[in-house]
Amino acid sequence: ANKKSAWYTRAVLLSAVIKGDMLKDNKGAQADLQTLTTITDLPASFMEQVKSLSDVYTIREGAAK
Repeated sequence: ANKKSAWYTRAVLLSAVIKGDMLKDNKGAQADLQTLTTITDLPASFMEQVKSLSDVYTIREGAAK
């Protein structure tokens, strides 16, 4: 993946949504979202989306057990 691409963060976020919602792979979605939390120069609004999705997939993972 080209991490320098302007579209990289959006692609990773979309990957997380596809894994979590379409494939029901909450752990895979969490892994994608975790990679985004290591990037420091993202807008606060984008990071709120990341955190919110992470919370959703964490709850889903707990409910599946």
